[in-house]
Amino acid sequence: MIGLFEIAEKILIKNPLVTAFAVVGLVTFVSYALSTIAVMVITPLVSKVIRIDTPREAIIFGGLLGTTSGTSAAMAAIDPALVPYAAMTSTFYTGLGCLVCPSVLYFAVAAIV
Repeated sequence: MIGLFEIAEKILIKNPLVTAFAVVGLVTFVSYALSTIAVMVITPLVSKVIRIDTPREAIIFGGLLGTTSGTSAAMAAIDPALVPYAAMTSTFYTGLGCLVCPSVLYFAVAAIV
């Protein structure tokens, strides 16, 4: 029985495009995970300095950071009533990226090829 690593090795070596997408996917996952963890940990520590007290400030905070998981966890640690406001704009930010980035990638690849 062939293991998962052997299958991945055969696919990645034979197709460089798959290798490129796998690397990009891994880098994207790691950067998103690190940003989420950083927001979750750092925001409660600096909450007195940045003073997020109103829904308007929570909306701005969520839009600036853009990581839904991180902003939701950070707002829950600061003030649970502000979680929906921060999550709303960070979800929009993430959703916009998910809608726009594939189109931009398609047109970039079409221009190259």
